[in-house]
Amino acid sequence: MATVHFARLVGEAGFSRTVAVKRLHPNFAQEQEFVAMLLDEARLVARIRHPNVVPMLDVVREPNELFLVMEYVHGESMSRLIGATRRAGQEVPLAICSAMVIDALNGLHAAHEARNERGEPLGIVHRDVSPQNVIVGVDGATRVLDFGVAKASGRLQSTQNDELKGKLAYMSPQQIMAEAVDRRADVWAASVCLWEALTGMRLFRAEVQATIALKVLNDPIPPPSAYRPECTPALDAVVLRGLSRDLSQRYATARDMAVALERAQQPATPRIVGEWVQELGGEPLLSRASRIEEIESSSGLPSTSTLLATSAETAAAAQPRAPYPSISQSQFEVPASATQARLSLARDQAEQARQGRGRAGLIALAVMIAGGLVAGAVFVTRAPSTTRGPAAGAPGSALPAMTAAPPNTAAVAANSTPSASASAPTAPTAPTASTTPAAKAAPTPARAAPPRPTAKPTATAAPAQNRCDPPFTIVDGIKKPKPECL
Repeated sequence: MATVHFARLVGEAGFSRTVAVKRLHPNFAQEQEFVAMLLDEARLVARIRHPNVVPMLDVVREPNELFLVMEYVHGESMSRLIGATRRAGQEVPLAICSAMVIDALNGLHAAHEARNERGEPLGIVHRDVSPQNVIVGVDGATRVLDFGVAKASGRLQSTQNDELKGKLAYMSPQQIMAEAVDRRADVWAASVCLWEALTGMRLFRAEVQATIALKVLNDPIPPPSAYRPECTPALDAVVLRGLSRDLSQRYATARDMAVALERAQQPATPRIVGEWVQELGGEPLLSRASRIEEIESSSGLPSTSTLLATSAETAAAAQPRAPYPSISQSQFEVPASATQARLSLARDQAEQARQGRGRAGLIALAVMIAGGLVAGAVFVTRAPSTTRGPAAGAPGSALPAMTAAPPNTAAVAANSTPSASASAPTAPTAPTASTTPAAKAAPTPARAAPPRPTAKPTATAAPAQNRCDPPFTIVDGIKKPKPECL
């Protein structure tokens, strides 16, 4: 439904930062249900302020496109870290298991406690907590992400009847039975994550989804110490209470479980967790860091007001081109040896003037495929709050020539060279279309041709009476040619 890409957020005075962009697939961007899901996710996450939740920075919506701009976390998902540990014939240290899950529980508690602008509880329940949606950074902090199927009051998009959303192996029994769920559903899911981190195994595993559901509902749950003897009875007790099928026996809040887990198993420090992630991440993590460095060291940004798609373009074919005639004159430099599909989009200057937005707008998207992992570079720039040039001309002017002033962006994208209209605008025709001057100042183009001093009044023009000396008036410090003197 959506893909996540590397990105750069670029602002004024050289400001930039690496971010992640979640892009709704264009096919789904036409479906109101999927659009509502992503917009709801953005609204909910924007209300959660906690270091253990990946924050939402912006939403960019274009025709047939929707992008969520999020903080980029350099690290790996808990799922990949557990898998890498298992493949190496090792076990996740108990202290690191404790640290990861305590952080995740603290982030979930912040989500559960989030309130709207009026101070009313949102009642957020993540409903899709799993090792895939928990990311552990090289900074040693663990963060929860992906609130796409979260339950909350006031959501524009709600789950249809009898529709399960999430991963069955991490759903609470109440969620599988389509009963009303609250924050304790996330406590259950976090407990499954803890059990799997401690043992290196899947708690509920089967080839058929229905079988997984039956296991969640009925199978006895062994303590982690059954597979890892070093787990203490206190640690077993915390895990099994979080996995209690009886709601009254389960931890009432994620914070309650976090406190109990910290008492049962001392968590590792962020430094130790970060070093462990760096070691396990290995070459993929280093490769990603190198790719980000290439993106960040790119000297330019793309700027075009149309969608440019170039499939299977090699680095040799992606040499810097002449700048496109748009508000910002810049270009995108592709990292070497990258097979890519490049998409770039920007709003026209007239569109920016009309909307007057100062938030981030999407400029370009470059998707690089390497080793089966889809990664990308999205450039985002912050538009100025005020516009310059012809669009800021005389208010109330409705001349067709003014609305046709922006260059033909389709031709620009196709030819990759500035069009003639960008450097030498044609003379406006509106003044010659009406030879009878109005009683007051007539509509005037923002950039009129210099007056012709030798022009002779026609029979229908007003008497001269030195009205063309000077041939212009000054209004608010701006010279405005007199139409009868043109």
